[in-house]
Amino acid sequence: TVHLGEIEEHEAVFDDVPRRTVTTSMDRLWSQKNLQRHHDMHVHWHATHVAERLRELVERYHFDRLIVGGAVEAVGELLRVLPKRLSERVAGTISVPVTASVSDVLAEVRRLEEQVERQTEHQLVESLLTAAGKGDRAVVGPTATLEALHEGRVRRLIYVGDHALTGSACAQCGALFWEPQRETCWYCGGKLEAVPDFLNRVLERTLAVGGSVEEVRGPAAEKLKAAGGLGAFLRY
Repeated sequence: TVHLGEIEEHEAVFDDVPRRTVTTSMDRLWSQKNLQRHHDMHVHWHATHVAERLRELVERYHFDRLIVGGAVEAVGELLRVLPKRLSERVAGTISVPVTASVSDVLAEVRRLEEQVERQTEHQLVESLLTAAGKGDRAVVGPTATLEALHEGRVRRLIYVGDHALTGSACAQCGALFWEPQRETCWYCGGKLEAVPDFLNRVLERTLAVGGSVEEVRGPAAEKLKAAGGLGAFLRY
């Protein structure tokens, strides 16, 4: 398993898999086919054995994503025999030899993890923009998002971490506003005071009302920036 940038080895599964024997002799063609079938059968048995151990590990550690690594043949066979419960968690594959060092495996896992994260974030922002466009329990842009936050409707806040977002808070009711030109709260009429590190205040408020927060990066961040750098899926 990989957690917080560290890799931990839990179990090794070994099975004897006979090597392929390559020959061009016609009188050995029949034997060659038998050896190939024998090899393929052992690869299948080993993959089935590994899949069974993986099933036990997922029950023990409850991981969300599975990355399959190894030689191309072994990876392909393992993917074929994985039960649906595990195959649905496969995030991707990496090509590494069995003798690869822990640092080499971790580097490949991080590379794939970064790729998967960016793809997931892109899909998330696409879903947010689509839902907001339809008015389907989602909003984008600071004004609409902060209004929903004040009303306690934010279920999941999506934001761009490096987006310059300045704003203020009402000294009386605590409502948050991003418009720099406002001087009074439109909820209670109280005086607005500038808030340093305004984005952090927005994140804290979201968590305080029981919502979750998620930062997006890369292409997803650029797309969300064009819509104001902030959005949310709503409870209602």
